[in-house]
Amino acid sequence: MLNQKAVDEKNKEFLNELENFFENYNLDFMKLDEDKSGKRPDYFVHSKIDKTLGFICECKYVASAGCIDYGQYHISMYDLNLGRRNKGLFEFHSLLKIQSVITDALYQYNGLINDKSEYRSYPFVIAAELDFFADCFEAIPRDLFGLKEISAIMKIEKNVELNKALWKYSLEELEKIATGQILVNPPPESTRFKVLLNNLAIIPFYPTMFFDNPIIC
Repeated sequence: MLNQKAVDEKNKEFLNELENFFENYNLDFMKLDEDKSGKRPDYFVHSKIDKTLGFICECKYVASAGCIDYGQYHISMYDLNLGRRNKGLFEFHSLLKIQSVITDALYQYNGLINDKSEYRSYPFVIAAELDFFADCFEAIPRDLFGLKEISAIMKIEKNVELNKALWKYSLEELEKIATGQILVNPPPESTRFKVLLNNLAIIPFYPTMFFDNPIIC
């Protein structure tokens, strides 16, 4: 069983982190799901200078890659019972879970534009935070499962350059770096958006119009 309290807390942290990102990029955002119906995306994000330059953003925290053993266990870091499972190996399909989440987000987007046609011309972007087991971002198809209304899906990517630089060293060298026996000048810590663009999108999304130095797939 999922530790729902911990999942809810993590989701709240994710939303706060995204809002801080938007503010750091000098973007305004307006909450669209204030009616609590769950049928609307989370934000309309736009330039402070030009409100016509914006996008619709739904935020999804994917806490589980699905269930096994007839729902007894969640494939998640937030199901502590999974580690106590003594039934051998198991198979899971995190990509199917991502597809389900994306399809649900599209349902919310359609609910919005059906009621408020003024948002119909804006790109629709999903911002995702993925549990360890659910993180198959690199395997998401470039057409986003053929869902043309979704312009892109993105996630927060931290320390890309730093991690790449440290991969050059052996474990022994890393231990010496950590203890100061080897002096290096690594790249600074960084936080960026990694954006997967839908190559079939009806409305294209241009990440560089909103974010500094995004990683575009």
